[in-house]
Amino acid sequence: MKILVDSSVYVSAFLNDEKRSSISWDFCMILKNDPSLEIVGFRLVILEVLNVLLRRNDSVTARYVSRFYARAVSGEVEDIGLAPQRLVFEASKKVKLKTSDLLVLLKAYEKGAMLISWDEQLVREGKKLMPCLTPREFLDELS
Repeated sequence: MKILVDSSVYVSAFLNDEKRSSISWDFCMILKNDPSLEIVGFRLVILEVLNVLLRRNDSVTARYVSRFYARAVSGEVEDIGLAPQRLVFEASKKVKLKTSDLLVLLKAYEKGAMLISWDEQLVREGKKLMPCLTPREFLDELS
């Protein structure tokens, strides 16, 4: 199964002060250890995570997350690139998302991947186009 994981999940997993940290950590360990999951890497996601960590002056965690992400991703990390303009316009008529969230959603859509995020608006709006779940919903489905 292909999945693209939004930055909100990685930030939550690697920052212990986040309210969903333990669920996110459990989810990330499944990502790392389940060979049936194909993790779609997207450069925008890792840049968002690193931005949050570095704004907190947490370069140690930022380096760790970079290594974790590189090992967890199946294959190459997709460059940001721009989704075809027509696809962006069509999706914008159906979902109400900020540009960065729309690009993450469209990358998952383009790759035929399920999107996993803690961002409630991204999951809710994304479900209008494709499968989207929170990490908790994903773990519940595995049980």
